[in-house]
Amino acid sequence: MANQQKGEVGLKAGDVTYRFRLTTNVLCEMEDHFGKTFNEVMAELGEKPSMKGMREIVRFALSENEPAPDAKKAGEIIDEAGSIAVTEALKKAIKLAFPDAKEGGENPPVTAGTGKTS
Repeated sequence: MANQQKGEVGLKAGDVTYRFRLTTNVLCEMEDHFGKTFNEVMAELGEKPSMKGMREIVRFALSENEPAPDAKKAGEIIDEAGSIAVTEALKKAIKLAFPDAKEGGENPPVTAGTGKTS
């Protein structure tokens, strides 16, 4: 079962529910893989949808909670769940990875300092 407190989103594919989770480490690995920032990857995917791109993002989104699937298995998960369900699950995972300050409470003000307490 997906735990939204941990940023997990469930994706039902056949009889299996997979858990997407986009942690900082996962996002960094994704940026390394694509050679672009996360925002650039998402913008490009939105402008020019790519099944290869979606398949790779699914692989990364699953890597934190599940053994990361190979490309073929990720494609099978997309086929089983449907690309619309996958897209919606990814959107939810992105929202959980980047919560608004209002949703997560007030962020403390940032002040300049030495990094040491006096």
